[in-house]
Amino acid sequence: MALIHDKSLELFSDKSIPLNKDQLRNQYVGFASIQPSFEVKPISIAVIDHRVANAFYYFKWESENGNLSGKGRTMQTFIKQGDKWISIASISSKCSKPPPCPSEW
Repeated sequence: MALIHDKSLELFSDKSIPLNKDQLRNQYVGFASIQPSFEVKPISIAVIDHRVANAFYYFKWESENGNLSGKGRTMQTFIKQGDKWISIASISSKCSKPPPCPSEW
C-alpha cells in the first residue's frame, strides 16, 4: 500500500467503478488471506520524461491450496516521487471477462 498514491484509482474487471485507496486496501487484505502465489509477465513499459510511466503486463495467481486462481492483463500508471515509482491508476481485466459498464450506460 505504501507504493500506491493516496489519490490512486484502480478498476478491476468485476467492478463497474474504480476503487480508491481505502477500498483497495480492503480488497488486498482479503486477497492476501488466501496466500496467493503471483506471477507477472511485462508486455510493454513507456517512461515519459523520467517521471511518468505506463506499464502493461499479464498476471496470473493461484491460492496456496490451489482451489482459486486467475489470470488477466493490467495497464498501470506510475509517477516518480523521490526514488520510488508510485502507482496512480490501473485497469485490470480477467482474460475471459472484460470490465462491465454501468447499467445506465
